[in-house]
Order: sequence, then structure tokens, then C-alpha cells
Amino acid sequence: MEENTGFSPENQYLTFFIGDDAFAISIKNIVQVMKYLKPSKLPQTSEFIRGIIPFRGEIIPVVDFYGNLNFIPNEYSIIIVVKIGEKKFGMIADSIYKIIEIKEEEIERNRDFFTKDENKYIKGISSMDNIMLVIIDIENVNNIDDLSTLLKKTNSLKKSIYEGQNGK
Repeated sequence: MEENTGFSPENQYLTFFIGDDAFAISIKNIVQVMKYLKPSKLPQTSEFIRGIIPFRGEIIPVVDFYGNLNFIPNEYSIIIVVKIGEKKFGMIADSIYKIIEIKEEEIERNRDFFTKDENKYIKGISSMDNIMLVIIDIENVNNIDDLSTLLKKTNSLKKSIYEGQNGK
């Protein structure tokens, strides 16, 4: 993996942390990274939907990958605004790491880790600075239900990898 030295979006990924877990998302889908803004809560929404925020004259939903209702923002907390087609939403993250290049051959697509449904939302696994990255394939998310499925699958994947590494 190489650090970003150019401006081509091909194979360029924004890496970020949620808790101790590292993720990557293609920069092609990122609209903006902004300082954390507390979302306004909405009743009867998925555990992953934290609420809504204003963004450039629009109202967008904000999601939390872990559905962690005890999330306490810190000075590094951010919202990554992504766009898929015409839809935008924000993703809460604890911090941004950096933009890196991940070549296709550096992405592990271990079939033991992924179910057919997980393959739809998770591009694979790679590593950066001895940190495991889950690479999210955000382009397959068409609606909030897909997003909730992605978030649940990501949690499940992280758990199965952790248990595999620790012999559980």
C-alpha cells in the first residue's frame, strides 16, 4: 500500500476508525468530512440511525456503524458525508486516519469470512500499518434498509475475524 501522492480516485481510500476498528471507503463516494455535529433524533428508526443533520441546504440521515447509543463524541469525532447516486448520508467515525492507495491484488476476499450477502456490501479486507481494514463497498447501498444490513454484516464480520484470531 502506498500513501496518496496523486489526485486520481482509482484505488484511493479514506481510512477511519470507529472505536478500535479500522475501515476504508472509496474517496469516489465521499462528499465531505466534517466535524461532528449532534444529530436530531428521529422516533422509531433503526438502531443504526442516529438522527438527521442539515447539510448544504438538505437534511441527511446520520448513521452509527455500531448502533452504539452510548457514543460520546470527542475532539476528533467526525461525520463522513457520502453520496450514492443522488442519496447522501453521514457516517459517524471516531477519527480519520489517512487516504491510502489499495491495489486490487491487496484486497483479501476470503470466502470463509464472507457470506453471499456480505459480499454485496464488503469489498474485502486489507491491512495498513499492521492494522486490519474492512473495505466497505458503499456503492451497493440503495436505501436505509441496505445500510442497516451493511452495518449488521460489518459487525458480524468483525466479530468472526476477532474470534478467529483469538481461537474462540
